[in-house]
Amino acid sequence: MSSWRTLPITYHGELHDVELVQWSLDPEEAARELPAPLTPRLIAGRALVSLVHVRLRRMRPAFLPGLFAFSYRHVAFRLLVDDSALDREAPGRGVFFVRSFTDRPLLAHAGNLLTHYRLTPAELEVDPRGLAVREGGRRLSYRKAVIGAEAPSPGLFGGWAEARAVVGAIDRSYAVDPEGGVWQTRIERPDWPLEPLPLAGFATDFFESARLECAFRVASIIPYHWLAPVRVA
Repeated sequence: MSSWRTLPITYHGELHDVELVQWSLDPEEAARELPAPLTPRLIAGRALVSLVHVRLRRMRPAFLPGLFAFSYRHVAFRLLVDDSALDREAPGRGVFFVRSFTDRPLLAHAGNLLTHYRLTPAELEVDPRGLAVREGGRRLSYRKAVIGAEAPSPGLFGGWAEARAVVGAIDRSYAVDPEGGVWQTRIERPDWPLEPLPLAGFATDFFESARLECAFRVASIIPYHWLAPVRVA
C-alpha cells in the first residue's frame, strides 16, 4: 500500500446529486471481495453493497486554499463489513470500497496514490433517468421510475425506517495494507436526509448473485470532510 495513502491529510468537499442504490449478495461471493481480516456484515443472511453515485465538488486537501479545488463524478461499490471488532464505539457503520469509478483517468491515478478509493477509469453514461457504468467488459445500470411512482418496500429490511438507518449510518471505510494492517477513514457530514428513490430497472454483471433491495436520493447539497486514515488493527 502506498505510504501516500496514509498521510494525515483531511479533504474537504461537497456532495451533489447523491443517489444510493443497494443490492444484496450471497455471503460467499461477498467474502471473496474482501481482503483478510475483513468479513461481510450480514443482514437477514445476505451481504449488502451500497452504490454511491455523486458529483463531488470543490474537493481539496484541507491545507490548500479553495483555488486548488477540483470536481468530478464518482461512482463506488461499497460493501458493508462487520466492524464490531474494529470499532467498538460505533460498529455497523463501516464499508470496504470494492470498486470506485470515474471518467477522468488522470484523477483515478492520483486518487489511487493518495486515497483508498480504489479508483478505476470507466465509461459513465448519466442522464436524468439513470446511470450506466461500463468497465473491462462489465456493466451496471439502473433506471429511475417515472415521477410519482412509489418505491416498493425494501425486502431485505423490515421497512424503510430500518433501511434508512442502515444506509444512513455509513460514515467510515476500511482498507488493508500488505502487512495485514487495517486502516479506518471516517467521513464527517452534518446531515444525510435520505429519500426513497423508486427504480424501474437494475442490472449488473459485476456480481453473480446481486439482488436489488432499495435506493435512496439526497436532494440537499452536503458539505463533508474525508478525514485522515487511522490504523485500527
